[in-house]
Amino acid sequence: VRLAEQRAEMQQLSARGNMDPELNSNWDYKQFDGKNYYNIFDAYLKIPTVLGVDFNTGYGFADGYYINNSDKLPSAGQAYLGINVPIGQGLWNNERQTALKQAKVLKNAAQAEIKSAINNLLFEAAQNY
Repeated sequence: VRLAEQRAEMQQLSARGNMDPELNSNWDYKQFDGKNYYNIFDAYLKIPTVLGVDFNTGYGFADGYYINNSDKLPSAGQAYLGINVPIGQGLWNNERQTALKQAKVLKNAAQAEIKSAINNLLFEAAQNY
């Protein structure tokens, strides 16, 4: 009987797991024949919210002889702070909100299932007595 409740709690925990902060870094480099062709580094922190809005901050730098123009940054590197807001898609109802709502409904259903099983057990015991 408690298995249904535990399953619902695990699903709710899993739904909340989609909103864990993410700390990540990328480092891409190429050296050949004593030359530093490119060295590109980016480290960031991304914080998702229930509403689908994501906050992010990070730092990146790039140097070398053969850097693509789209990867060029100031010599001291560049820090950034941003917000990602879905406009028109998923702002009012997104995947994160839906998963949390479903997990909450399943938890309530599991509790109702437990109460029903206990009531049926008590009813059968009373009838047999």
